[in-house]
Amino acid sequence: MKQLTVRDVPEAVVRVLREEAKERGQSVNSVARSALSEHATRHRWRRQLADHILAMDALRARIARRREGDLEESAPLIREDRER
Repeated sequence: MKQLTVRDVPEAVVRVLREEAKERGQSVNSVARSALSEHATRHRWRRQLADHILAMDALRARIARRREGDLEESAPLIREDRER
């Protein structure tokens, strides 16, 4: 496992980490590691979501080209189907 040194951490952040560590009965290091892991997971998820959105936009554009731009809005179709 790699080591990481973080310098110039604001006192307010350190205070919160210490409080949380005390509440959990864990070390500050453990709480900080958990927070960094959660941040990395969210960042990776946002990046993947952005990639998926780009892929969906490209797919929509390809479909529109094939149908010569004639795409119906899906909301009215869904409402109509629900009312059956």
